[in-house]
Amino acid sequence: GDKFKVLYYGTYHPLQGIEYIIEAAKRLESYEDIEFELVGKGPEYNKILRLYNELKPRNIRFIDWIPYEELPNEIANAHICLGGHFSDIGKAKRVIAGKTFQFIAMKKPVIVGDNPANRELFENGKNALMCEMASTDALAEAILELRNNEPLRAKIAEEGYKVFRNNCTPKLIGSQIKRVITELVNK
Repeated sequence: GDKFKVLYYGTYHPLQGIEYIIEAAKRLESYEDIEFELVGKGPEYNKILRLYNELKPRNIRFIDWIPYEELPNEIANAHICLGGHFSDIGKAKRVIAGKTFQFIAMKKPVIVGDNPANRELFENGKNALMCEMASTDALAEAILELRNNEPLRAKIAEEGYKVFRNNCTPKLIGSQIKRVITELVNK
Protein backbone atom coordinates (compact mmCIF):
# COMPACT_ATOMS: atom_id res chain seq x y z
CA GLY A 1 0.00 0.00 0.00
CA ASP A 2 0.90 3.65 0.12
CA LYS A 3 1.29 3.69 3.91
CA PHE A 4 4.44 3.05 5.90
CA LYS A 5 3.10 0.46 8.34
CA VAL A 6 4.47 0.28 11.89
CA LEU A 7 3.22 -2.89 13.59
CA TYR A 8 2.87 -3.67 17.25
CA TYR A 9 0.97 -6.51 18.80
CA GLY A 10 0.69 -7.55 22.39
CA THR A 11 -1.41 -8.22 25.43
CA TYR A 12 -1.39 -4.71 26.89
CA HIS A 13 0.67 -5.40 30.00
CA PRO A 14 2.49 -2.56 31.79
CA LEU A 15 5.98 -3.73 30.79
CA GLN A 16 5.12 -3.32 27.10
CA GLY A 17 4.95 0.48 27.34
CA ILE A 18 2.19 0.93 24.77
CA GLU A 19 1.59 4.47 26.01
CA TYR A 20 4.93 5.43 24.41
CA ILE A 21 3.74 4.03 21.09
CA ILE A 22 0.55 6.11 21.29
CA GLU A 23 2.54 9.24 22.15
CA ALA A 24 5.08 8.54 19.37
CA ALA A 25 2.21 8.14 16.90
CA LYS A 26 0.88 11.52 17.97
CA ARG A 27 4.31 13.10 17.44
CA LEU A 28 4.52 11.55 13.98
CA GLU A 29 0.98 12.24 12.76
CA SER A 30 2.17 15.03 10.48
CA TYR A 31 3.88 12.32 8.39
CA GLU A 32 0.80 11.29 6.47
CA ASP A 33 2.36 8.11 5.12
CA ILE A 34 3.02 6.59 8.56
CA GLU A 35 0.31 4.31 9.94
CA PHE A 36 0.47 2.48 13.24
CA GLU A 37 -1.34 -0.80 13.62
CA LEU A 38 -1.81 -1.98 17.20
CA VAL A 39 -3.10 -5.50 17.57
CA GLY A 40 -4.23 -7.00 20.83
CA LYS A 41 -6.11 -6.49 24.05
CA GLY A 42 -5.34 -6.94 27.70
CA PRO A 43 -5.20 -5.43 31.19
CA GLU A 44 -4.14 -1.91 30.14
CA TYR A 45 -6.31 -1.71 27.02
CA ASN A 46 -8.83 0.73 28.55
CA LYS A 47 -6.02 2.91 29.92
CA ILE A 48 -4.44 3.03 26.46
CA LEU A 49 -7.80 3.86 24.84
CA ARG A 50 -8.23 6.76 27.28
CA LEU A 51 -4.80 8.10 26.28
CA TYR A 52 -5.67 7.62 22.62
CA ASN A 53 -8.96 9.51 23.08
CA GLU A 54 -7.14 12.29 24.91
CA LEU A 55 -4.39 12.72 22.27
CA LYS A 56 -6.49 11.77 19.22
CA PRO A 57 -3.66 10.70 16.90
CA ARG A 58 -5.03 10.21 13.38
CA ASN A 59 -2.50 7.57 12.37
CA ILE A 60 -3.39 4.60 14.59
CA ARG A 61 -5.55 1.64 13.73
CA PHE A 62 -6.56 -0.70 16.56
CA ILE A 63 -7.33 -4.35 15.91
CA ASP A 64 -8.62 -6.28 18.92
CA TRP A 65 -7.01 -9.54 17.93
CA ILE A 66 -5.85 -11.58 14.97
CA PRO A 67 -5.88 -15.38 15.03
CA TYR A 68 -2.36 -16.63 15.59
CA GLU A 69 -2.21 -18.36 12.21
CA GLU A 70 -2.98 -15.03 10.48
CA LEU A 71 -0.36 -13.04 12.41
CA PRO A 72 2.45 -13.83 9.93
CA ASN A 73 0.48 -12.01 7.22
CA GLU A 74 0.29 -8.87 9.37
CA ILE A 75 4.00 -9.08 10.13
CA ALA A 76 4.81 -9.60 6.45
CA ASN A 77 2.81 -6.49 5.51
CA ALA A 78 4.62 -4.25 8.02
CA HIS A 79 7.55 -2.03 7.08
CA ILE A 80 8.89 -2.11 10.64
CA CYS A 81 7.90 -3.99 13.78
CA LEU A 82 8.02 -2.79 17.36
CA GLY A 83 9.52 -5.52 19.50
CA GLY A 84 9.74 -3.57 22.74
CA HIS A 85 9.64 -3.60 25.59
CA PHE A 86 9.33 0.17 25.88
CA SER A 87 8.46 0.77 29.55
CA ASP A 88 11.19 1.15 32.14
CA ILE A 89 9.81 -1.24 34.76
CA GLY A 90 12.21 -3.90 36.01
CA LYS A 91 10.96 -6.92 34.06
CA ALA A 92 10.99 -4.92 30.82
CA LYS A 93 14.74 -4.52 31.24
CA ARG A 94 15.36 -8.22 31.90
CA VAL A 95 13.59 -9.92 29.00
CA ILE A 96 13.51 -9.99 25.23
CA ALA A 97 9.92 -9.83 24.03
CA GLY A 98 8.75 -13.05 22.40
CA LYS A 99 7.38 -11.10 19.45
CA THR A 100 10.90 -9.87 18.70
CA PHE A 101 11.94 -13.43 17.85
CA GLN A 102 8.95 -13.78 15.54
CA PHE A 103 9.80 -10.52 13.79
CA ILE A 104 13.44 -11.38 13.16
CA ALA A 105 12.50 -14.91 12.08
CA MET A 106 10.39 -13.26 9.36
CA LYS A 107 13.27 -10.98 8.38
CA LYS A 108 11.56 -7.76 9.49
CA PRO A 109 13.42 -4.72 10.83
CA VAL A 110 12.70 -4.28 14.53
CA ILE A 111 12.89 -1.54 17.11
CA VAL A 112 13.58 -2.74 20.62
CA GLY A 113 14.14 -1.10 23.98
CA ASP A 114 17.79 -0.50 24.83
CA ASN A 115 18.14 -2.89 27.77
CA PRO A 116 20.61 -5.52 28.98
CA ALA A 117 18.47 -8.43 27.74
CA ASN A 118 18.21 -7.09 24.18
CA ARG A 119 21.93 -6.30 24.19
CA GLU A 120 22.66 -10.01 24.72
CA LEU A 121 21.56 -10.67 21.12
CA PHE A 122 21.29 -7.36 19.35
CA GLU A 123 23.63 -4.59 18.32
CA ASN A 124 22.12 -1.16 17.75
CA GLY A 125 22.05 -0.21 14.10
CA LYS A 126 23.29 -3.61 12.96
CA ASN A 127 20.53 -6.15 13.61
CA ALA A 128 17.97 -4.04 15.48
CA LEU A 129 17.40 -0.40 16.19
CA MET A 130 17.49 0.24 19.93
CA CYS A 131 15.83 3.16 21.61
CA GLU A 132 15.90 4.52 25.11
CA MET A 133 13.19 2.91 27.19
CA ALA A 134 10.27 5.02 28.45
CA SER A 135 11.07 7.71 25.89
CA THR A 136 8.47 8.84 23.42
CA ASP A 137 11.03 10.99 21.63
CA ALA A 138 13.52 8.13 21.23
CA LEU A 139 10.84 5.82 19.86
CA ALA A 140 9.54 8.44 17.41
CA GLU A 141 13.10 9.19 16.25
CA ALA A 142 13.83 5.48 15.73
CA ILE A 143 10.68 5.06 13.65
CA LEU A 144 11.62 8.06 11.51
CA GLU A 145 15.18 6.84 11.11
CA LEU A 146 13.97 3.53 9.70
CA ARG A 147 11.27 5.19 7.60
CA ASN A 148 13.84 7.50 6.02
CA ASN A 149 16.58 4.91 5.50
CA GLU A 150 15.56 1.93 3.38
CA PRO A 151 19.13 0.50 3.22
CA LEU A 152 19.26 0.52 7.04
CA ARG A 153 15.88 -1.25 7.20
CA ALA A 154 17.14 -3.91 4.81
CA LYS A 155 20.42 -4.34 6.72
CA ILE A 156 18.65 -4.66 10.09
CA ALA A 157 16.17 -7.15 8.63
CA GLU A 158 18.92 -9.30 7.11
CA GLU A 159 21.23 -9.16 10.13
CA GLY A 160 18.33 -9.78 12.54
CA TYR A 161 17.43 -12.87 10.56
CA LYS A 162 21.04 -14.06 10.89
CA VAL A 163 20.76 -13.60 14.68
CA PHE A 164 17.68 -15.81 14.63
CA ARG A 165 19.27 -18.50 12.43
CA ASN A 166 22.52 -18.53 14.45
CA ASN A 167 21.08 -18.32 17.97
CA CYS A 168 17.34 -18.74 18.25
CA THR A 169 16.04 -21.71 16.27
CA PRO A 170 14.26 -24.43 18.25
CA LYS A 171 17.02 -26.90 17.29
CA LEU A 172 19.77 -24.63 18.65
CA ILE A 173 17.89 -23.82 21.84
CA GLY A 174 17.02 -27.50 22.33
CA SER A 175 20.67 -28.51 22.06
CA GLN A 176 21.64 -25.82 24.59
CA ILE A 177 19.00 -27.06 27.03
CA LYS A 178 20.14 -30.65 26.50
CA ARG A 179 23.75 -29.65 27.22
CA VAL A 180 22.78 -27.85 30.45
CA ILE A 181 20.64 -30.77 31.65
CA THR A 182 23.39 -33.27 30.83
CA GLU A 183 25.92 -31.17 32.77
CA LEU A 184 23.57 -30.98 35.78
CA VAL A 185 22.79 -34.71 35.75
CA ASN A 186 26.46 -35.64 35.48
CA LYS A 187 27.56 -33.51 38.45
